Amino acid sequence: MTDRTATCLCGKCHIKLDKISQTALCHCMTCRKRTGSAFAMIATISNEAFHLERGTPQSESTPTGSGTIHYCADCRCTLWAEFNIMPTAKCVRAGLIDGEDAFDLAELKPAFEVFTKRRPHWWCAIEGAAQMEEGFKLPKT
Repeated sequence: MTDRTATCLCGKCHIKLDKISQTALCHCMTCRKRTGSAFAMIATISNEAFHLERGTPQSESTPTGSGTIHYCADCRCTLWAEFNIMPTAKCVRAGLIDGEDAFDLAELKPAFEVFTKRRPHWWCAIEGAAQMEEGFKLPKT
């Protein structure tokens, strides 16, 4: 994948993404409320591949205390989240990735869905994506 950019609604926050590790759909209530939709589409980016090039986002703890959410101070657009369970990555809102072809990229096809027990009955599971009834669980080492 070539470098991609992600921008907020007003364009004041600009993020360069060197590589997208994987993409997920999250059906948790926090994501549903924050997006105003049935799920959030999240692109996981390693800390090394994530570069905030412009803007000064604000941040707040997630309602569950599981991490931090960063958003544009001007347009209040949610930009990315950092979760305690994944300290080496950032979870960028996939809809912020620039380019009309962004969702045609193979790396943006969701690799997994989390909180599927909250997925609406009319929304089908993504073919080939791992399904997790609860949140993402890292393998025990």
